[in-house]
Amino acid sequence: MAARWLYEFRPPTGTCALVCLPYAGGSASIFDTWQRQTSVLDIVAVQLPGRANRIAEPPLVSLAEMVDRLTTELAGLGRDYALFGHSMGALVAFELARRIRDDGLDGPRALFVSAYPAPDLPIPPPVYNLPRPELIRWLVDNGGLDIDVAQHDELMDVLLPALRADLAVADTYAYRSAPSLPWPIRVFLGAEDPSCTLADVGGWHRQSTRGCEVDVLPGDHFYLHDQAALLVELIERDLVTRGGIRA
Repeated sequence: MAARWLYEFRPPTGTCALVCLPYAGGSASIFDTWQRQTSVLDIVAVQLPGRANRIAEPPLVSLAEMVDRLTTELAGLGRDYALFGHSMGALVAFELARRIRDDGLDGPRALFVSAYPAPDLPIPPPVYNLPRPELIRWLVDNGGLDIDVAQHDELMDVLLPALRADLAVADTYAYRSAPSLPWPIRVFLGAEDPSCTLADVGGWHRQSTRGCEVDVLPGDHFYLHDQAALLVELIERDLVTRGGIRA
């Protein structure tokens, strides 16, 4: 397992790993408090190129390239796992699950997607190619960037390449029809998230032959920060209930 792609917050216990994919511009550190919320799951966070300790590497703009590399990494994980992705991370997790199914590899116990509409819905107009001032304004208006950070040009020079690249991954996504996944899907969203509503996530049920549940949690698009304890509790309970994992 290449540590630079998959980061673990404690030595593996050999139980079920929850592989977590961040939102656009996010790093593995988004999930650094999650391990303290569970003694049952091993939290494994994906560290994409172009951020944190991989800041010197060019960020990826190809979803296929992300999926290729992560498929290889998961093949070496060596234990049962589930997938969790938030926003752009949910899209990557979905396509990663599809690749794992297509390649006949051992699949996840479940797919948990957060704050992302059903993947077969039309994609909103792209923002990744906006001029710098307009992109920064869009990020601030949509809660993806603190206004104080946005006013620091040198800091934005560091952050924008990964943000723009990740947005390109989502903005240029082309859904392709394929058989539904053979694993259950559970969808989470924030009650005050204008970019992902109940109406947007209903179509996720079409992507699984094992059922799809939806949970609405308090908060906006970035609810996962304030609701980390509840979110991890719900995921842990779901995986324990499905069997094979001891609480």
